[in-house]
Amino acid sequence: MHRPTDFPNLPANMNPPRSSFLPSLRRCRTLGFVLILACTAVPAVRAGSVADLDRDGGLPGAPIGAPLSTFNGLKETENTGRWLTYTRPADRLEFLGIPIKGITYNFFKERLYSINIDVTGKHETRKLIKTLEERYGTDHSFDTRAYPKTRAEMEIREWKGTKLYCLYKSASDFEGGVLTLLDRPTWDQLQVPKQEKDAATRSLLNGSFTNGDF
Repeated sequence: MHRPTDFPNLPANMNPPRSSFLPSLRRCRTLGFVLILACTAVPAVRAGSVADLDRDGGLPGAPIGAPLSTFNGLKETENTGRWLTYTRPADRLEFLGIPIKGITYNFFKERLYSINIDVTGKHETRKLIKTLEERYGTDHSFDTRAYPKTRAEMEIREWKGTKLYCLYKSASDFEGGVLTLLDRPTWDQLQVPKQEKDAATRSLLNGSFTNGDF
């Protein structure tokens, strides 16, 4: 009877000693362990934060604060004097991989002040909430607003960066929503308490204010 490590077709004196298999066996076990770790390791995913909102700075090709003169292919939809609103027909109607209904660009003193992104559909509305939280973090405000005349309810989420605000208003039934990206310093400057507003400030705010209005 031969040992399990013996080669039955070789003479007994040609069988390699059992100890010669041990180093190879150990190497195989070590290699197998390394391969298992490599296959099961999951790369760490960095959590999003409002710092990413400032880094994004708006949309590709449309950074907040950019001069009107740097844009091509715009179509004017509203002009109230100081406030100018445009669409860009060549835009790809997608935001962060989610299909959208449309994009409008709002300019104040001929600089891009805010961007409105319209979303429709339950799936898209819900998915955008999740995507925004993944990209900009879950540290955002949350509020609800009811409109008795129409019996509609709105959910409002707001991310506050240093340079940008991101505001997402969505219907509580998730039928649609509007995402607004806007220039925070300019917005904050316009929010002077009413009792302190002088004639010049009232003139400054004159207009439809649909562009970027919270």
